[in-house]
This record gives sequence, structure tokens and C-alpha cells, in this order.
Amino acid sequence: MRTSDPLEKVALTILRRLALAVAATGSAQVGPGVRATHAFVGVQTNIAVSTVLDDGWTLCFSDVYANASARVNGIQETCSREELLLACRRAGDSFLTVAAHAPRADVLFDTGMTEIPHDANGVGWYYSYGWSWGFAPQGEPITRSPCDTHQANAESRLCWHTNVGSLIGGWRCGAAIGLSGDATYERLIFHRNTPSPASTGNRRRLPQPRRRRRHRRQYWSRRLCAE
Repeated sequence: MRTSDPLEKVALTILRRLALAVAATGSAQVGPGVRATHAFVGVQTNIAVSTVLDDGWTLCFSDVYANASARVNGIQETCSREELLLACRRAGDSFLTVAAHAPRADVLFDTGMTEIPHDANGVGWYYSYGWSWGFAPQGEPITRSPCDTHQANAESRLCWHTNVGSLIGGWRCGAAIGLSGDATYERLIFHRNTPSPASTGNRRRLPQPRRRRRHRRQYWSRRLCAE
């Protein structure tokens, strides 16, 4: 689009540069203290821990699958923010084997001992104080006995045993199963508050194109001719 207006040219140049920056980095600073995030929907596999941290998540819980002493109530008190991200990995790895997130009310939605998950953010969640806690891709069946043993899309499933309010050993991290006494895999929970959209007051104002006065001049020309 061509224009002869200098201010319009400036505005178009700024918009083009901003678009290129967004395409190159995947995020953009849209105002003081406001940052677009790499929000994802559904279950993610092989995602870098650095990407998660850059998106505003904070690690609030981690232990190995062999541990059988972590209290669920204590975890919920420590991981107290508005959104929760559950993940697992080989101990010390810089990539998460599998991860998914949703508002905490959805991640902690009590499904009892049923095999009917609670759907949120493209993920089928299940949780029970004394059965199991985990997720699978939304729409995929689960088989809880008590952890999910279903093998379809195995790499996109996560399940931890719970018993009388504690996380006990095990059980699966993606396709790796039977991890009840395994100290080489870690369970992790990240939390964050829901990112707020940029408010109008915080948005950086771009130069506005000068409004043309052609219609106003035409109006006065017609009026003068009429007189």
C-alpha cells in the first residue's frame, strides 16, 4: 500500500517492523510490564524448561517418582497461583518429557475413581485425593487402575499415584511406565497467575495517520458556490 502522507509512512514502517519482530521471536513487548506468552493448548512433549520459565511459570514442586512422602495439601499450598502446569522428565534434563497446563480449578477437578476426565485447554484431566492424578490428550480414553495404563498416544500421558492425600511412588511419564521405585524420573509442577491482557493505558501509542480534510473542503466549496 502506497501513501504520500509522511505520518502514514512512519506508522506503516513501525507496524511492519513490529510484525517482523513478532515473527522472529514468537513474543512481543506490547506495553510496560506486558509480554505476550508462548501459550500452548493440549499436551506438549519434549518442551524446553527454559521456554516454560520464559512464559512466566515458576517451579513450585519437584521430586523423584520413587518418593512416597509428598502431601497433596502441602503441594497445593505451595503451588497456589491461578494456573498449574504438570510435567515430568528424566532427572536433571533440560527438556520436559511431557507437560500440560490449565487453570488450577481444572487441574484439581475431583473426578473420583472414574475414567471420565475433566476437559480443559485441550487436555483430559483427572484427580483424586486417594487414587491418581494426571492427564491425557482431550478425547483420548483413560484406564485408571489406579493410574492410567492406556497405551494409545502413550508419549502424551502422565500419571501419579495418590493415596490418602499423599503422592506415592510412580507411575508413568509419557511412554515410560512402572516408575513406582524409580529415582531417575522427576515429577514437576509449575504455577503462574493468568497473564493479563494489555490495558489501554499501558499500550504504547503509535503515530496516528493525519486525517484528510478533503471532504471538509468539498463541503465548504459546495456551500460557497451555492451562496
